[in-house]
Amino acid sequence: QGLCLGLTPLIGFAIAKAMRTNKTWLDQNLVSGLIVCTSMPTTISTNVVFTKQAGGNEAVALINAVIGNVIGIFVSPALLQAYLSQSGQTSYAAVLQNLSATVIGPLIVGQLLQYFAPKLVLWLQAHINFGKVSNIMIITLVWNTFSGLFYNKITADAGSLVLIIFMCVILYLVFTCVCLGTVWAIHSTPYVGKFFAITRPDTVAICYCGATKTLALGLPLITVLFGTQSNAGLLALPLIVYHASQVVQGSLLIRPFKRWTQSELVLPQVDKPVTPEGGTPDSNESTSSESIADQTFQGAHGSESAPDSKGDKGTGSSHSFTAPGSHQDGSPGL
Repeated sequence: QGLCLGLTPLIGFAIAKAMRTNKTWLDQNLVSGLIVCTSMPTTISTNVVFTKQAGGNEAVALINAVIGNVIGIFVSPALLQAYLSQSGQTSYAAVLQNLSATVIGPLIVGQLLQYFAPKLVLWLQAHINFGKVSNIMIITLVWNTFSGLFYNKITADAGSLVLIIFMCVILYLVFTCVCLGTVWAIHSTPYVGKFFAITRPDTVAICYCGATKTLALGLPLITVLFGTQSNAGLLALPLIVYHASQVVQGSLLIRPFKRWTQSELVLPQVDKPVTPEGGTPDSNESTSSESIADQTFQGAHGSESAPDSKGDKGTGSSHSFTAPGSHQDGSPGL
């Protein structure tokens, strides 16, 4: 959450501050919209799906996404009031009250239904596709935002639109690299890296949660803060473009992330060197040890069965093999 609600909004504010130096060639509403975009919390469904497909830690992505959206209700309005010179006609307390009724209220109702009426929830899930309902609601929010923009005949020049679209595409890659660099810095610190012990699947979840921005909370927040202003549609445009960009680029990063996470699980196999005799050292050692044992065994039996030159002189007899534990006269030994 420090990356999504701390570092990335600061980067967005710094970029917007630099873009405000020349106010003649760039629409300032779009620049303010860039600050709004980077100040939003992370998404939920996109993070979990992409993290799972990329072989990342799905549980870490889900926990971070849920916590980020709850914290974002309080942090994002404060960031907008701090970074924007004009936060709108609604006070911070009124924003929290409105978001509590539109975001936290439905969340609490849903949790209570799952706890007290689980059979009803299962029946609703079996007959209603809540994913499509959620997408329809988001599309309705986008349509409502741009309807007010077209009704008030608010326009922006093509150069500003192209530049903002380009910035949104680049910012997602920049934020992903920032997340990777943060994880690398943690690993490079001796005691901190050992304490957190971040694995590659955890890193994938961090990259998706730290770089993405939610549209489901961003549009209601823009409506609450700037709904009475005619330029609310331009303020929402960078967030809409960024959301589409993160879906496309995040899906393209699934395969590289998956190969990277799977490479940590595969142990390297070291090939044994081949000796000039055509075998490995272990096989040659076993062969030589077996040959030495055979020679020792044959030598021992040969000495027992070989005729004694002194004892056989003039008789031509040979010694018989004596079993272990018996005497030469045939009596059993001790």
